Amino acid sequence: MIRAILIAVTLSTFCADRKAEPANPAMLTIQLTAARKELHLQADRPIVFDHGRKQLPPGAYTVEVSGARPARQRFRLFSKTFPPSETQNAKQYAAQWKGQGYEAEILPFGRAWKLDSGATADNRNLWISVACLPTLEKAKALKAALEKQKTWAWIVPDTAEQGNGKLHFKDARGKELLKVEAPFLFQSDAPIRVSDVDIGFWKDQKKARAYRGTLEIRVGPDAAKQALLELYEHIDLESYLAGVLPAEMPTGWPPEALKAQAVAARSDVAAALGGKHTLEGFDFCGGEHCRAYGGDGGRQKSTDDAVAATRGLVLVAEGRVVPAVFSANCGGWTENNDTVWSSPPNGTLRGVPDFAAKKNPATKGPEAYGMAKWLKGAPQAFCAGDQAHFRWVKRFTAKELSDSVNKRYPVGQVRSIELGERGVSGRLKWVKVIGTQKTQVIRKDLDIRLAFGGLNSAMFMVEAQGRTDARKASAPGNPDSFTFTGGGRGHGVGLCQDGARGMADAGMRYQDILKHYFAVATLARLP
Repeated sequence: MIRAILIAVTLSTFCADRKAEPANPAMLTIQLTAARKELHLQADRPIVFDHGRKQLPPGAYTVEVSGARPARQRFRLFSKTFPPSETQNAKQYAAQWKGQGYEAEILPFGRAWKLDSGATADNRNLWISVACLPTLEKAKALKAALEKQKTWAWIVPDTAEQGNGKLHFKDARGKELLKVEAPFLFQSDAPIRVSDVDIGFWKDQKKARAYRGTLEIRVGPDAAKQALLELYEHIDLESYLAGVLPAEMPTGWPPEALKAQAVAARSDVAAALGGKHTLEGFDFCGGEHCRAYGGDGGRQKSTDDAVAATRGLVLVAEGRVVPAVFSANCGGWTENNDTVWSSPPNGTLRGVPDFAAKKNPATKGPEAYGMAKWLKGAPQAFCAGDQAHFRWVKRFTAKELSDSVNKRYPVGQVRSIELGERGVSGRLKWVKVIGTQKTQVIRKDLDIRLAFGGLNSAMFMVEAQGRTDARKASAPGNPDSFTFTGGGRGHGVGLCQDGARGMADAGMRYQDILKHYFAVATLARLP
């Protein structure tokens, strides 16, 4: 710990030049793709730039960069957040860190929204930054040192200085038609198509997308092989939602489910605006890490109608817009936010059973009911219609599982897996992997799922087969394979999308669907 303290003190001035720049809540900045050597664009109408005074003809363009100076990044470790009402507690908490030799800072995040009623929904938070380090490796080392002291911190990139360089627009024959300085903004009367947009999360996946907003090319931080180009879109909130909805929910689903999804997504955006990506100079990424966004080309009438029918509507509770997150399938029970993420309990994000009245077989929760009976059965939940994800089985050979775990945790050959505490839905809070080289405790939903090859959810049980006791994966021995039996798809917090479809099919209105998943929230409208 002494070494970690010295690192923080030595670099205490590294982040002193950070200046907060308030974002315009009427417009969003979406990172579409990053770390690219070149960008490929297709415009059916002229590309307009320099405030409309100049333009490029329609056509296909390749954009490259020369003489680039990469953006300068640093990496902050945050350890706790406080609402504005607890400013004094935040100051005392920061002072405790300073007393240990850390250059702790209090940074404001989030936005305050004026509602149509005249009331204010204040979604600002105070984040406590305990260190700011020049490399990700040093940030990870300090994070690991803090975890040994039972302090759980998270790392957030912080762009200290914008990159620059010369951008070269070349036509299909390789002829240069334009050379400009980055960053560079442009737009067109028709959507501009972009090739190989990064849309994957669990695996690398790229797809062509079309965008109608103002586009911006930046030079990002130094990446492998000088892949520096980043592409952004500046777009208003409602147009952004029109691109989110068909990417997050099938457009042929019942209108009431689509409306519920529209309100939840709008609430989630409003609650998250001004969050962690603000330090990098944008609001949200265009992939599933933030929320899926298909741009202009994916829009459909059914989802456009759902956005329009609920225009401006958000969920509010306790003077804040609700971070109304959503996942594909809760598996029969949604989860508490603090089980899944390193965040304090949120009274609006409590786990609830996904059943009609009097049809819930596990009245005291899945764990009390018995996880084997819960996961190997088929209770009649609203979300049970998606049979492929409501209940699932995934089998790994011992080598496959060991290879997957060792990509993130050097444990050697996996001998056994010990399942830890569970949340209200039955999702695991932690697991212990016992290997030939090391024993590793893995905490929180996403890390658990990624460690085991991208499982559908952390609501699972696991059995080892072969040279061990097949009744429990924690038995000693040298197993041949591991079988995971689970339920649901996604983190399970907030709106269950398959559940919303089931409720809509049963004749429930979108207001009732939202009330089921966000019981303490009410509807309000942004002006």
